Amino acid sequence: MNPLLLIILFGLTAITLFWLRTLLPQQRRRATIQIILVALALFLLFLAITGRMHWIGAAIGALLPFVRRVLPWLIRLLPFLKRKRDQKTQSPAKAPVSNKEEAYQILGLKPGASREEILAAHKRLMQKAHPDRGGSDWLAARINAAKELLTKD
Repeated sequence: MNPLLLIILFGLTAITLFWLRTLLPQQRRRATIQIILVALALFLLFLAITGRMHWIGAAIGALLPFVRRVLPWLIRLLPFLKRKRDQKTQSPAKAPVSNKEEAYQILGLKPGASREEILAAHKRLMQKAHPDRGGSDWLAARINAAKELLTKD
């Protein structure tokens, strides 16, 4: 690396640090984040100019300092993002099981099944119907409610 470039970078860093010390603590945090984002954008631009990074990646990186101001605007502009976020924060709806016969039907058991059979059926069904494996929240809640109803005695 060119020694002159290193001296310039060191000087800019020193000036920036002295300037940050003059700010109030609330302003210092915000200014630090902005400086880091601008430095990252400049570094990505440097990588793109020297051919070490694709220009699209550098362009996306150069937009990072503006994300903080644009993100709230985008959220207001795209209401479906807010609905999607709200859906993730809500818990799945309760799926009550009204009686034991219905609980046995949900688990695929005959009335009078033992506790071990209930637990085995629950485990088998949850492996298929769990939301993390592509199942539905409602069905998983029904299976859990059926198991709770039959095993609480």
